[in-house]
Amino acid sequence: RGCVQHSSPIVSRESFMRWPSAKQYAVAWQNPEAILRVKALAGGTVRCDDAGMPIAMVGGFGAVFDYTTPDGQRWAIKCFHKKTPGLRRRYRGIAAYLAKHDLPQFVKFTWHEHGLELGKQVLPLVQMPWIEGYCLHTFLQKHHDSPEVCEALYKIWLKLVGQLRASGIAHGDLQHHNIILVPEGHMRFSLKLVDLDGMWI
Repeated sequence: RGCVQHSSPIVSRESFMRWPSAKQYAVAWQNPEAILRVKALAGGTVRCDDAGMPIAMVGGFGAVFDYTTPDGQRWAIKCFHKKTPGLRRRYRGIAAYLAKHDLPQFVKFTWHEHGLELGKQVLPLVQMPWIEGYCLHTFLQKHHDSPEVCEALYKIWLKLVGQLRASGIAHGDLQHHNIILVPEGHMRFSLKLVDLDGMWI
């Protein structure tokens, strides 16, 4: 196969920038108006602990904050704290894919290239609706002794896996905290998959 040679290497911004830590994000979120560059999120409040520090749910690549806009809408705002090759390209591609396909098990999101400004850095963020429900392990701890509920969960899980396979995609990190069960009435619930850092399409 042929290749194109360049006089100088092409280096993406992710390869040399230093990402803030989860703690640095939490400190900055004490004053959302000072850091947010997304007009649709202006004027909101972030969930804090008893000491007034924004609560960060920290994963391997990002920290998620519970943020409520003035209209009462709750959002999960994800900020990235770890260098990830192709981060922007991946999230843009996933967002475009989900926008074109009916995959209700995934939470659709908005990628904001210029989402935050911390010091001299302009950083991206992911904005997605806050999902209210039970993590898989919490749900099973509560209902493990109910064959009826476990059978219903089993059938829903098989359907979800079948949909993923038919769509030619994989989540990549199906651990308990990333699988949310959303109640939809008596003995009815849906599965939502969150945290798409490992998603493959």
